[in-house]
Amino acid sequence: LAFLPTGFKLISIHPNENVYFNFLIGGLAGAKQRNFPAWGNSFGGAYRQGVVWLNDNAEQGAKVAYAHELIPNIPRIFLRQDIDLYNRNRSGALRGGEYTITLTYQGTENRTYYDSYLNRFLEPVYEAKVDGVSVLKIWKNDIEHTKPNFINQAIINNVKIEQEEHAIRIDLGKVYLLSMLKAIYDEKNCAVLTSAYSQVSVDGINWGRLPGTMPEEDWNVTAYGAQPMKGAFIQPFAAERARYINYIVDPKDACLKNIQFLEVFHFPDVR
Repeated sequence: LAFLPTGFKLISIHPNENVYFNFLIGGLAGAKQRNFPAWGNSFGGAYRQGVVWLNDNAEQGAKVAYAHELIPNIPRIFLRQDIDLYNRNRSGALRGGEYTITLTYQGTENRTYYDSYLNRFLEPVYEAKVDGVSVLKIWKNDIEHTKPNFINQAIINNVKIEQEEHAIRIDLGKVYLLSMLKAIYDEKNCAVLTSAYSQVSVDGINWGRLPGTMPEEDWNVTAYGAQPMKGAFIQPFAAERARYINYIVDPKDACLKNIQFLEVFHFPDVR
């Protein structure tokens, strides 16, 4: 009799029994609220629900990618033969219309730019939930499913660039919600980039590091290609709020510091 409440609960959350948390913590919702380690990790069990949804709802020849995972996570025999499951289908803000599937649990929302983009910019087309918490999401990366405030972009004027010994600091003049940065740099009389990463700040004092390390970083979106490359550089932002952008580069005379042309874009419709 003592085990009956647990048994009924497991029946109610089938087929996601392995994300069960008891009433003392408030179920999975309580575990998420308290940031319990690995909350929501179904160890792949939730994929099957996503596969059923894709087989029933995806159009013929649909392109599918994972947000971060490896292709063998879902056996191809589970999917309709016409569905193209390939991580090169990731298109990010270029919105190539791919479906993206991922398990959602502690730490997945911001592990890469692409994860942040999906969670902040798009409305899911399917979610498998336990106790009101998603354990799997599917998005369709197109204009129709993009949140309206994240469709339009505008260029930021009067951007200033400052050189430091191992850094490039970009001052936007005030705080914006960032969309994209494009730059062209001179590759003459300088060193090949060994490593670089980006930070953002609203006040120039407190900095947050963004996912991704260059060179040959594609921000987990194959469509952008390796960055930087042949004197050009693109970095997409997942609506980070910032006035300052910092690039920490090594070596200190890396070509990336020789910026000749720079454009930074923001989302004007977000307040």
